[in-house]
Amino acid sequence: MCKPTIQYMARFQSTAQGSESSVDPDVVENKLEHGGTFMDRIIGVLRVVAAPMVKKTVLVGSARNMYNCCVEGMNFEEFFEAFELPDTLQSWFSILHLHIWMCLVRLKTEGKDGKFMFKKLVQMMWFDVEERIKNLGTIDSVVTNDSLQALVKQFYGLTIAYDEGLLCDDTVLATVLWRNLFYNKERTDAEQLARLVEYVRKNVQHLDNISSEQILCNGNITWLPFREEDTVESDAGEDS
Repeated sequence: MCKPTIQYMARFQSTAQGSESSVDPDVVENKLEHGGTFMDRIIGVLRVVAAPMVKKTVLVGSARNMYNCCVEGMNFEEFFEAFELPDTLQSWFSILHLHIWMCLVRLKTEGKDGKFMFKKLVQMMWFDVEERIKNLGTIDSVVTNDSLQALVKQFYGLTIAYDEGLLCDDTVLATVLWRNLFYNKERTDAEQLARLVEYVRKNVQHLDNISSEQILCNGNITWLPFREEDTVESDAGEDS
């Protein structure tokens, strides 16, 4: 069945029985001035109430995406090899924390929303860490709690140290990174340390260049490579 044309529909509505008195312009104008009908006001209230909830749901999803980028968006073994770190949970956490910290630096510039994402990101990290400790076979809850407490203490201590290093010159930042990430302190590869300082500086800048909309509404981020050779090899692979 064909749909009536717009002209016909308009004419039908204007000539329907009782249409002359069914819509009073004065009544419509009065309702608009006073917030519309009762149902309109209910819808308006629901929008006001639901908007923050929807926004928080989006921010939680963005925090989850950002955390996944910290866990899955880089090669942990590459860092283990460069810093001569053993393949342990402690080493994994040290590298993870460095990248979580860089995300926190970025989120601090996003005001209230960034603070909310900051909190959720850290919560997700601790949940993941606890699950990984349990998967190692540490069944004793006391041992698990002791391990978590040690990592929590390390997390906040290192966060302060990294903040200070970031605000100071490369010498201070290099000292903090060397003290906390390089396993063999007596024969640290100076080239690898310099590369790590550059890696941190350029990724902090890289994250800063990502738009607020991308950070808060999506959370997907990328990391610039630790080794420049990685970029060259990637480009060569694409050309071939």
